[in-house]
Amino acid sequence: MTVITILELLKLNSTGGIIDGMRIGRAVVSVGKAIELEYRSQSLVQQEGKSFSKKKRNANEWKKLIRQRDYLSRDPGASREWDAPIHVKVGGVLTSLLVHIAKIPVTGTDPTTGKTVKALQPAFHHTYQFIMGQKLGVLKLHKSLIRQLGSRSVENSVQPQLLPITKDSSETLAYLKASSNRISGVYDGLNVLGETPWTINRKVFEVITHYWNTGKQFLDIPPVSEEIKYPEPVAFNAEPEAKKEYQKKLKQAVLEASAMNSQRCDTNYKLEIARGFLGNDLTRSLFLFWNGKEVGEKGLDWLKIHLSNVYGYDKVPLKDRIEFANKNMENIKAVAKDPYQNQWWIKGDKPWQILGICYELAEAYTLEDPTKFVSHFPVHQDGTCNGLQHYAALGGDVEGARQVNLKPADRPQDVYTYVAGLVIKRVKADAEAGNEMAIFFEDKITRKVVKQTVMTNVYGVTFVGALAQIKKQVIHHFGKDEDEKAKKFTKYLTSLVFDSVRELFEGAHLIQDWLAEAAKRISKSVRLDTFSNQDNEANKPNHSSSVIWTTPLVVVKLMQEDNKQHFLLTSSTL
Repeated sequence: MTVITILELLKLNSTGGIIDGMRIGRAVVSVGKAIELEYRSQSLVQQEGKSFSKKKRNANEWKKLIRQRDYLSRDPGASREWDAPIHVKVGGVLTSLLVHIAKIPVTGTDPTTGKTVKALQPAFHHTYQFIMGQKLGVLKLHKSLIRQLGSRSVENSVQPQLLPITKDSSETLAYLKASSNRISGVYDGLNVLGETPWTINRKVFEVITHYWNTGKQFLDIPPVSEEIKYPEPVAFNAEPEAKKEYQKKLKQAVLEASAMNSQRCDTNYKLEIARGFLGNDLTRSLFLFWNGKEVGEKGLDWLKIHLSNVYGYDKVPLKDRIEFANKNMENIKAVAKDPYQNQWWIKGDKPWQILGICYELAEAYTLEDPTKFVSHFPVHQDGTCNGLQHYAALGGDVEGARQVNLKPADRPQDVYTYVAGLVIKRVKADAEAGNEMAIFFEDKITRKVVKQTVMTNVYGVTFVGALAQIKKQVIHHFGKDEDEKAKKFTKYLTSLVFDSVRELFEGAHLIQDWLAEAAKRISKSVRLDTFSNQDNEANKPNHSSSVIWTTPLVVVKLMQEDNKQHFLLTSSTL
């Protein structure tokens, strides 16, 4: 119960509605609810452990047991929920005990002697605060505790190790015996990914830890949460506008402090856990493959290409990217030697990944023949609009395939820039005809405006959804009181984006139209097997058919329509 109480109060520190604390009423209720949840969990384990302890039972015995369990769960006397007074009493007792017992060591300077002294002070204290004109009891954390929670240094810990999955449990063996091995190919593919051993890039980890422990802002590592810098208060008899502006600045200061604390917690999570290959620049920079391979000539080139890609030099032919790395080899070696003084790496798009590849290339070139270097470094690859790539391949769409890099080219194609160009052509044509909306957007169409809509179009984004996406990108061009104008103009621009995407990927949209028509006809067909089943609501038989298909991975998909509600159910055929 002690651990539950501590965790609940620490959690409420950031969500309790009070700066550096929480409302006392909310605190005791939350602790009471947490205790009730733990009590119910333990009771359920004990009850079901007794009920289902006997393994060998026939079907009728199991049904009887389940009926008894369901009856007991509905019986109000068997497991009555705690009401608010009980939550308050239980939470109040535990919170009160913790407030009186919990201490924190604090270091300070004696004002008389000037010596540094240490003492124990309460980690929590109860006080009062006026909120919206009401005097409320609040529970606050000691400032030293808050500072320690936000600035604790990253310590070395035992890293997880790869262990083969044991498949000898009774439950697992039962599934394996019932399997028809139709989906073994999918499992084999997932096992290749799941069983790939990895390790932490210690050199990059040390640099990140160094900047983290300074407590200062560096790249995307936020600084330690300091005391909130409140704006200068206004006089009691100040003008209403001045008071309103003060409240606005006060709220902004609190929000910025809260956001900074959240960002630091997020970064700390990545440093301490780091258990997946997906993530942002900082996360990806921390991982290496456990098993290395000799790079060879092509592998060495790909390390250089990766450096150019993460630096932002990725819209040129591959040979130019290799040349970029060769020209900057001295910078690369200098960064690997001392990343704190030589900060060429922080100027790129993804600095932490640049730092990692600098270490790798510099180490390779310490050998007489760098192609003999054994590398553990992951070179990341990314597709261009994967959904459009699939449709372009299905429909044999040559132009669409070229724009999404399915066809060889001297330099990578950018489908978003191409679509933006098509939209600009349509806007210019309408502007010449005197269309006021086209004239307004004539110099405001960029790659960023169309990117999200192009990306999601192939996945079935609706016009309303695309309207919201594009409005988000252009809303800053409108005034605060121009909502109606923004809605009208954005609707015009969204229609142009849809037309441009359809023009470029006509084959993909024809395939989508065919699939939609096929689904419509299937759902309207009559299922003969439903005539014998009249148990539907109001005894009305459901004659509609479901769209069912089997993917190349032997996974059966079922899209069912029932009472005008749509469901997508996925099942694995073993």
